[in-house]
Amino acid sequence: MIDFEELKKQAVEAYQNIIKDKKYPHPVNLHQGLFSFLENGRLETAYTRTLAYLLDAKAPHGLGGEILKRLLHYVKGIDYSNQITCYNVYPEFYFDPPKKGRFDIYIEGITDKDKPFIIVIEAKTSSTLGKGQLKKYDAYLKSKKNVTKIYLTVNKENPGNNQWIQMIWGDIAKILVATIEDKIQNESYDFVRYYVSSIYAQLYGHGANYLNIYELLSEKVLYDYAEKVKNANFDFKVFQKYPSAIWMLHAYTPEDSQFYDSYKKCVKNLKEYIDKLFKKNFPRKSIHNPQSWNEYIAIPHNEFLNVGITNRMRVEKGKFYDELWWYCNINFPSLQQKHQCLAVYKAKNIEAQYENTDLNITGHNIIFFAEKFNTDKIPDIDLLKCIAK
Repeated sequence: MIDFEELKKQAVEAYQNIIKDKKYPHPVNLHQGLFSFLENGRLETAYTRTLAYLLDAKAPHGLGGEILKRLLHYVKGIDYSNQITCYNVYPEFYFDPPKKGRFDIYIEGITDKDKPFIIVIEAKTSSTLGKGQLKKYDAYLKSKKNVTKIYLTVNKENPGNNQWIQMIWGDIAKILVATIEDKIQNESYDFVRYYVSSIYAQLYGHGANYLNIYELLSEKVLYDYAEKVKNANFDFKVFQKYPSAIWMLHAYTPEDSQFYDSYKKCVKNLKEYIDKLFKKNFPRKSIHNPQSWNEYIAIPHNEFLNVGITNRMRVEKGKFYDELWWYCNINFPSLQQKHQCLAVYKAKNIEAQYENTDLNITGHNIIFFAEKFNTDKIPDIDLLKCIAK
């Protein structure tokens, strides 16, 4: 069996250091994020426009172009501290033909040698890539010179296009923290802290009781561990015991490694298990867009009942639990629609019939099931059928 205890030890130490450091912008020390008041905490435009604002040297945040230079150093490993002379940042940049294509963030400028450069960022918080989306962007950028393309997601996702550099929002958070750590007197210090808090709390679900401590480790530590385990195999029992650690190392392990292959086999088994379970109990036409470790069951009014398994790191009374969890919830396009459905479900006594139901009153989600994964205790199929009608 692979020994993950040393990795866990370092991750726990990183977490405990955060608890002690009250300046660190993490939800365990901040009671709210910058976007806590929004109805939908995953609103992509709020996150991308704020990032564009912080990347803009002309904006009144007082940080100049330091965040952009750190970003470029992160993705290219080049020191741009004295090379960028001027640039402009455009959030939600529409390109020709009008309204047919849009970059979340589009940056263009020149270096000290009068060399033009362009940086584009395609960011996702909860949505997925549209069909041919990046190809359309590539076609527009084909005639441009010195272009850096960044594909920014919550978890590391391969866009299937090697022209785009993969980044996660956790990387953005680390860049922002490094930028402000010695700028406590800066007028935007707290603004950035609360923005980072929103990234951790709302995009990753981090909080005092639910935290993937492995994401707090440095890139170097994760790459070092990935190097150690790349020739190792593991089975589903190990996967079930250390899902968050294995998921994190998988993101840093070469695709041709034995570790990567073992991960793919375990995920394939999970997919097949969920697929068999729900296709047996729901009509095939009601199953929509099966992705990763979950199934989406179509229900009226274009909503989807999302049922699946996720990796989850719990912190409880000072102890850390790395587990797989069942979950199922409904995502609604509007708060009004959600409250209408709440009334319908309560009229059916769904809440009273199911002790694990958590009818959440904030945001656009209703969570119906969240419990530690166990093949002997699956989500209540009769309840799900009732909801899906």
